[in-house]
Amino acid sequence: MSLKYRIALTFFVLEGVLMIFVLWQTLEPSLRRMAEQVEKSDRVLMDTLGSIAKSAIITEEYEDLQLQLQRAMHDTHLLKIYVVNTQNIIVASHLFQNLGLQFLHPTTGDDTYWRNQEIAGPGGNYGRIIIQFSSAPITEANAEARNRGLTVTLFGILLTAIIGLLLGFALSRRLEKLADFADRAAAGDYAAIIDSGNHDEIDRVAISFNVMQKKIMETFDGLK
Repeated sequence: MSLKYRIALTFFVLEGVLMIFVLWQTLEPSLRRMAEQVEKSDRVLMDTLGSIAKSAIITEEYEDLQLQLQRAMHDTHLLKIYVVNTQNIIVASHLFQNLGLQFLHPTTGDDTYWRNQEIAGPGGNYGRIIIQFSSAPITEANAEARNRGLTVTLFGILLTAIIGLLLGFALSRRLEKLADFADRAAAGDYAAIIDSGNHDEIDRVAISFNVMQKKIMETFDGLK
């Protein structure tokens, strides 16, 4: 493999490892914080509805509670809401036809989860509020964050590979000039001179070659 391609490949691999490490270090905590924020939001909602449900159960007036549940269902994150009394009878729900029914143990799907919270007060336990949440918005947000991170990572790796390839081309061209000069010198062209002026390691080699050529020419002139 040519030197310029080896340089580009080295840049590509090193940048890939670095970007993947950075992505892993930043993305995972971000997703974890997102999950924690969603859990806090869920708990705030349950506390709010639970407070309204407690008043409704104590007074046995469920009209305002039912209205609040209907409003809450505008959130696409919510799928089902049940408020049950101590006898496990549904006293408020997202659907009117559920009222008065015995609440059955909920089943969890792949894209859903349930939260269950007691409705408690000074008088003891008044019942429970049970909400089924959709995990689809969280899953979509996680996927979007991962895709965005992968896009940035791939772009960074590609950009680094291109820069590495350009640097490799520039370096290999200068080395090719040195190789051509060495071939000419080996063929007997001792008058060949390498242009220098970059003041780096390759330039030092070029200067050394020029000095060597000059000394060889002086030696030949002295033998004539």
